[in-house]
Amino acid sequence: MDKLLERIKKEPVLESFLRAYKDGMSALISGVGDEFLDYLITLVAGEDRPFFAVFPTEAEAKQFVDRINEEEIVCEYMPPREKIYYEIKVIDDKVQKDRLSVFQRMINGEVKLIALSLFTLYDFNLNLDFYRDKIIKIKKGDRFNFEELISMLISSGFKREPEVSSRGEFSLRGDIVDIFPICGDGLVRIEFFDDEVDTIRLVDSDSRLSTEYIDEVEIFPSEELIIDDYTKKSLIDGILQDLEKKENREDYKKFDIILEKLRDDSYSSEREILFSYFPEELKVRTFDLVKDYNILFIYPDLAKKEILSYYEYLDMELSHLYLSHEIMDEDIYGDRLFEPDAIKEIKNRSFYVSGLPYNINDVLNFELKIKSVPKYGRDFNEIFKDISKYENEKYRIYLSASDDVKIKAVEESFLEHGFPYTYEDSDENNIVITKKSISNGFVLPSINLVVFGDLNIFGFGEKRGKRKKSKSSSNLRIQDINVGDYVIHEDHGVGEYNGVKTLDIKGVRKDYLEILYKDKDKLYLPVENINQIDKYTSKEGAKPRIYGLDSIQWKKTKEKTRKAINEMARELIELYAVRSKKEGFQFSKDTEWQHEFEDSFKYVETEGQLMAIDEIKADMESKKPMDRLLLGDVGYGKTEVALRAAFKAIMDGKQVAMLTPTTLLAEQHTKTAEERFKNFPVKIRNLSRFRTKKEIDKTVKDLAMGQVDMVIGTHRLLSKDVKFKDLGLLIIDEEQRFGVKHKERIKSLAEDVDVLTLSATPIPRTLSMSLSGIRSMSVIEEPPHNRIPVQTYVLEYNENIIRSAVLKEINRGGQIFFLYNDVKSMEVIKGKLEELIPEARFFIANGQMSERELEDVFYRFENKESDVLITSTIIETGMDLPNVNTLIVYNSDRFGLSTLYQLRGRVGRSNRLAYAYFTYDKSRSISEKAIKRLMAMKEFTDFGSGYKIAMRDLELRGAGNVLGLSQSGHMAEVGYELYMKYLNYAIGELQGKPVRETLNTKIDFMVESAVPEGFIEDTYIRMELYRRISNIQTFKEKDDLTDEIIDRFGDIPEALINLLNIGLIKNIASKHFVKSIIENNNIIKIDYAPEMLDDVDMAKLLKDFPDGLRFDSKLPIIRISIKVNAIETVYKFFNSAFGV
Repeated sequence: MDKLLERIKKEPVLESFLRAYKDGMSALISGVGDEFLDYLITLVAGEDRPFFAVFPTEAEAKQFVDRINEEEIVCEYMPPREKIYYEIKVIDDKVQKDRLSVFQRMINGEVKLIALSLFTLYDFNLNLDFYRDKIIKIKKGDRFNFEELISMLISSGFKREPEVSSRGEFSLRGDIVDIFPICGDGLVRIEFFDDEVDTIRLVDSDSRLSTEYIDEVEIFPSEELIIDDYTKKSLIDGILQDLEKKENREDYKKFDIILEKLRDDSYSSEREILFSYFPEELKVRTFDLVKDYNILFIYPDLAKKEILSYYEYLDMELSHLYLSHEIMDEDIYGDRLFEPDAIKEIKNRSFYVSGLPYNINDVLNFELKIKSVPKYGRDFNEIFKDISKYENEKYRIYLSASDDVKIKAVEESFLEHGFPYTYEDSDENNIVITKKSISNGFVLPSINLVVFGDLNIFGFGEKRGKRKKSKSSSNLRIQDINVGDYVIHEDHGVGEYNGVKTLDIKGVRKDYLEILYKDKDKLYLPVENINQIDKYTSKEGAKPRIYGLDSIQWKKTKEKTRKAINEMARELIELYAVRSKKEGFQFSKDTEWQHEFEDSFKYVETEGQLMAIDEIKADMESKKPMDRLLLGDVGYGKTEVALRAAFKAIMDGKQVAMLTPTTLLAEQHTKTAEERFKNFPVKIRNLSRFRTKKEIDKTVKDLAMGQVDMVIGTHRLLSKDVKFKDLGLLIIDEEQRFGVKHKERIKSLAEDVDVLTLSATPIPRTLSMSLSGIRSMSVIEEPPHNRIPVQTYVLEYNENIIRSAVLKEINRGGQIFFLYNDVKSMEVIKGKLEELIPEARFFIANGQMSERELEDVFYRFENKESDVLITSTIIETGMDLPNVNTLIVYNSDRFGLSTLYQLRGRVGRSNRLAYAYFTYDKSRSISEKAIKRLMAMKEFTDFGSGYKIAMRDLELRGAGNVLGLSQSGHMAEVGYELYMKYLNYAIGELQGKPVRETLNTKIDFMVESAVPEGFIEDTYIRMELYRRISNIQTFKEKDDLTDEIIDRFGDIPEALINLLNIGLIKNIASKHFVKSIIENNNIIKIDYAPEMLDDVDMAKLLKDFPDGLRFDSKLPIIRISIKVNAIETVYKFFNSAFGV
């Protein structure tokens, strides 16, 4: 415990309250405001007994955990179990995982403090003994029958998958079992020797490689409401009893379906509807999960209001569900508790914290006398007036600052005002400067103690959240090519992929990719050449042109594309050359105010943001005018980066203009800028149609006179009457959304000033690297640290569920996007929804409305004039509305994976749990592929590859934005990989650094080469393994991939070893202009291009092959006699000829 906390603990009232807590005497302490609450809870946590900290709302409990964990107190947030009484599939159940994690830590005695709401405290759960009995303990040397282990995992709630991608899954590959537990940092890999546990390894969840060997592991259940033989009987009996009471059983047909699924162990939907049928002896309220936990009720008067409000919503919901036959008992939830002091059984372990005096019978009452500290907003003269007063009254004074920049500012103010201070907290020193995260200070008159926090001194608090190092994933499961997908081959163009075929040629079995072309032409591509094809990506539903295998049209298409790329690259390079010769304004290094401004940002920056900020500042501080593109998804923090650049420009007396494509974005940016600049003398104006003519005229006049530091506006900024006195920085948001005329005006405006362009569409890393020499780009790839995964459901469209989802969001003060893509019948669906949910207000937005109409709708929606926005896919990009935290997608099976991902990204932009409901029409048959696409949403997590698949589609759109519309068309025709290859050639040629073209070498050895299906069953993983094998460039890469395969899948079959070797041989040969390497009759025949001889060390080659190697006298062919086998012979040749 630090010195400050020790001093606070000596306050007489606090001492008495803590003594009562320690002695188990129920007590209440009043007078505790928000500024002191964390201190009080921390002091309580310093006592021996673990406890529940009970907050009025979920948000307050969650925010407290985020704050307190910064202080390294072991604390967990326990969310309530979702009350969903429908058959609905939940994907990546974040709530359940958080709850199970808390249960596990409670059982293990690893948590001291659990924060939760009053509703969660009073809610029912299954008791901890139930989970304790389900823990699977595995030790090295244990013997398990495989079927027994699988059965144990399934009965603990784990789901078997070909490849583990999410928590709560396991996979079985040969002698290896991978388990992804609910808790912990990664996977557990168990390798068996026969039926004995040979090794247990911890595995990194990104790379899937083993990180540590351990001797034993405990696997906690991954399902909260586990259905085993015992609970199943209770469920079936209970449902049957309720059904027998119903006069019209036909109304409750869904329960007959549930019974059928329970009997054949196929029930996989949301289980809350079953909770009331679980055995009563298993049920327990949260406060009785562990009987030695104390309970600290925080602001019980507010908590009571919140829980009564929630019960009101729940009663309304259950009544509706009962009338619509979704549940069989209107009182399914059970007894409702709401008084914080009503339960006698927990009275002796209940304690209360209140702001105002609060009456609770039979408890000790204490009132803390505490005063607040004013907010001075950097007015150090006022601060030191009060410090003088406190010093005269013999107070101990603490000034707290959360980082070095603030500490330095406080230090300098003390020197300026001539006050003594120290960093050492001892009894002799009265004024102490301390580096601590204290937002709001307080005064404790009883012990003459005052604390000034960040908010008091500076007007802003410490940053929220911790910076985490981002991991790069090398997960195999990336390339998603399915049978029926279109692929592009460099030599033959677009074809239809028809799967992997194992062909027997001359008695040797090998894997080939079958690709179908026009007129029933077929291409069989050896799997080691998979890097010669790329998945065709274009607008969803668009079909490409397919030619025959030897088509002239495809050759013409390639030539046209190469010509267009060469022209574009030349223009870019010329532009870059002209720009690099210009001289612009050289901005100064960062000022003290710049540091303070950046430090006032209340969130922790991501690595991408920090890197972008450094790159932009370096540009601004150089003599050349900046022209930088900043890329990152909506909500990834581009605006903050832009505002830091703006502040830097303003500090040097320059004006800043920020141009946005819509009025709504201009409004959002203006609000953000005003909030960020509020503690600094910066004048901001908005120039858009939401301002009156008088306001606009004044802004235009003040801009010309230099009386405005920053102006944010739409194309109105580009009008000829807008003049700047000294423009230094132009920020353009989504430049691709401006027309040709506007772009011409932008060019004239940006003549010699620094330009920063923002774009919300990501682009492929390879493109940004290729263009890095001719286009300055910064990329923010990771979301903010406080982003919570979206709770996602896939379900048949059900009006009762829609009503429930909408009311649930409205009840917590949020808003809803209802995505409906049929513009013609939008009014019809609006009428149906208004009839279904009369409590909600609805607006419509679609692409057929004028820009002005759309902006008005979004503006009014943002200002909460409506609860639900029925919208088309226009919300897919651009909108940042943090209050919208529920998304409902109608007929979601009609959308592609990348669109679904992008749509889901429109919610979950605050620190509140968000929900996405992907619905499909139960009366319409949907394809298996569409169902798979919906279920693939489970992989849109930190651990899955669905994110990467979706990102690939999105990045290609972004590439089109960066390169322009015409180039986007060329990319669609030849595919991204081939486009990039031609772009690299063009840039290299124009920069005088030509890229050496390689050949597609043909390899034909008389050995089996494949990834056997029995070794890796998952098609996607096999495809990506083929892709990685085709890209092996060095012996080290081959060895690393071999080690990874052994680690993940066990001993490698010979056919796969051969394939790894062939992959490496092909790439070495391609680099050195070898056309083909063919084994025939114990001879290796090497067909080469003349350029190969430039690379050959002829003396070493002839020395190492004194016999058995000969050059053909007429043709560029080498023949080598095989001594051991074909692969060893070729490796020896490479070593001798090329030194590899």
